[in-house]
Amino acid sequence: MSHGGWGILRTVLVALLSAWFGRAAAQGEEMESPIAIRINRSPLIEAIKQFSEQTGIQVTADWEPPGVEDRPVDDINESLTPQVALGRILDGTGLVAKWHGRRTVRIYPVVAPHGYGNVTAMVVTGSRIPDEKEGPAPVRVYGREEIDRLGARSVADLASYFTQQAFSTSDWSHAAGAQYFQMRGLGVDTTLVLINGRRASPSASSVSVNAFDLNAIPITAVDRVEVMSDSASAIYGADAIGGVVNIILKTNIESPELHLHYGTLAGGGEERRAAGSFGKSSERFKAALTFDYFERGMLVGADRDLWRDQDYGRFGGTDYRVPTANPGNVYSLTAEPLPGLQTRQASVPVGSTGVGLTPDAFSSTAGVLSLDSAMAAWSIVPASDRRSVFGSAEFSPRQSWSVFGEALWTRSGAVALSGLPALVGQIVPEDNPYNPFGVAVAVDYSMAGMKPITRQSTTDLGRFVLGARSNRQRWDWELVLTASDEKFDLVRFNELDLALVQAALEPNAPGGVLNLFSDGPAGDAALLSSLVGRPLDFAYSTEALQLSGFVQGELFDAPGGASKFVVGGEWRQEKVSFFDGATAEEGIDVKGRRDIASWFAEIKLPLLEKLSIKLAVRGDAYEASKDSINPQYGLVWRPTRDWLIRAAYGRSFRPPSLLELLTLNPEYVLPVVDLRRGGAISNVRVKTGATRSSITWRRTQLQLA
Repeated sequence: MSHGGWGILRTVLVALLSAWFGRAAAQGEEMESPIAIRINRSPLIEAIKQFSEQTGIQVTADWEPPGVEDRPVDDINESLTPQVALGRILDGTGLVAKWHGRRTVRIYPVVAPHGYGNVTAMVVTGSRIPDEKEGPAPVRVYGREEIDRLGARSVADLASYFTQQAFSTSDWSHAAGAQYFQMRGLGVDTTLVLINGRRASPSASSVSVNAFDLNAIPITAVDRVEVMSDSASAIYGADAIGGVVNIILKTNIESPELHLHYGTLAGGGEERRAAGSFGKSSERFKAALTFDYFERGMLVGADRDLWRDQDYGRFGGTDYRVPTANPGNVYSLTAEPLPGLQTRQASVPVGSTGVGLTPDAFSSTAGVLSLDSAMAAWSIVPASDRRSVFGSAEFSPRQSWSVFGEALWTRSGAVALSGLPALVGQIVPEDNPYNPFGVAVAVDYSMAGMKPITRQSTTDLGRFVLGARSNRQRWDWELVLTASDEKFDLVRFNELDLALVQAALEPNAPGGVLNLFSDGPAGDAALLSSLVGRPLDFAYSTEALQLSGFVQGELFDAPGGASKFVVGGEWRQEKVSFFDGATAEEGIDVKGRRDIASWFAEIKLPLLEKLSIKLAVRGDAYEASKDSINPQYGLVWRPTRDWLIRAAYGRSFRPPSLLELLTLNPEYVLPVVDLRRGGAISNVRVKTGATRSSITWRRTQLQLA
């Protein structure tokens, strides 16, 4: 669809939304009038009968948990609107009311009577149609009680309990200790993250992998996490190939909370956390605020046997040690053996000073590689600190509609070690005074005596939501503006300048000659420090602005009940910028922006009382990428209380990320050793990057429960 067509579609959607807003507001005003309510103290079921008789409102109820219908309700004798009166009746019962027009209301439990763990019935993940207890796609909910029971210290820690999360990576494996959802093992950019039901943009620290860093959300601010284990592009758009995770933050805090935590690991990694939450609510207003401070010390690999010795052959596994060791390894630059030896490689003898060596000194190490556990000098737990604040507020000027807002601010810092500086295939000239072979050779060597390579990063995230929605109307609507801005700065220290290294290998180098044939440091402290290059700066930023709206309600009565639908649209703008201070002397600065326009629709058709089908479709138009329309079909059948059968077919897609479009198809040369040609080295040209089309994923699922 052309962008002109999308412009017409957006205009139509805005007109539809405006029309429905007016209609909903008019209906709401009709429901505002108070009437005389006279209810004597009685069990809940009798109080609701009296309410129905006096107001003429039809009430249906799900009496769960057992016995709630006998809960006593105090006298009510005053003029109230039906909504306020029913709210007074249900107060403290654990039941909530959903209005369908002016004369019909349904009462149901907040907590589902069936399920595993603390599963709430009011899940929205997997469908935009409200009150969906059971949809074609399974949704697993981790409530606050279960999160506490599992002892999850972070959202990423909670993800390790997801059955769909095949594995989790540690903090050290990504910049700034970033961690991600990665369901079904499909990649970190294939699980869509929602915050309170709204898309979370890729983090600035993770823009290269197009993923959201879970560390931005403090676990103490989380009310529940909903996990949809199926593809959902027909509902939420791109990046939902592996599934959807909706992080619901606390917006209703009944009493103040204080959380203090201290923990430590053998060898380091001390943790400290202080967090608090408090809220206030009244009939027309509620607000909540959560703050969280977290600090963790560093844990180095040398303090753990699995990292200190990476030869896992002792467990029947693989030897992951590397040849950039100390003492190092020497290689011939030709197909001929090293002078005086019968092999093309040899390791530097243990205890060698590098002075007065001859080829004979290598006779016992010819053909042998010296290996080292590089991860011993890595920080397997980086040092980090995070400060987070989340606040929300909602105000209802009238019973029929309300305005709401959210704000999330997170500032974090991290310091991580990336191992000792190392030389791979470093050419040592034939006239180097420590070279015993009389010809130029290549050396792999770990620079003992130097400080580890250090990554120091800071991240600032601001996310804001402002919206309005209807309350308990036959035609519900919502209009929301979401904005986020994140900046990530990274500096790498203690990296070698290879030009300085090469100069220090020449005879009569001014600051001293580098000795790569020693078991230990290759020079004194002054020489080693002179080889360190300038700090390398990297700066990334992401911005996102999204306007979304929808209308939902009932269409007609089907044999199994009222059919429900939702229709809406979204407009989103993404911005990315990055500065690479390592590629060139003055660095490279790249900026980009794109717009995305979308529409979506869902309908639920109850064919029978316990059999329904759901149809969904969504269209997305990405600037500088191929448009995509994706359907989803589902069926849910519960023949008995204990049996649930559901089937679903869906198609998802992932368009190229904005960063992929900005760095389209770079080329580089990769040397490859050809073992079938006697170890000959060939240069292979590699071309990477994105195409301007989307990756499509189709999934069909049948589940019996």
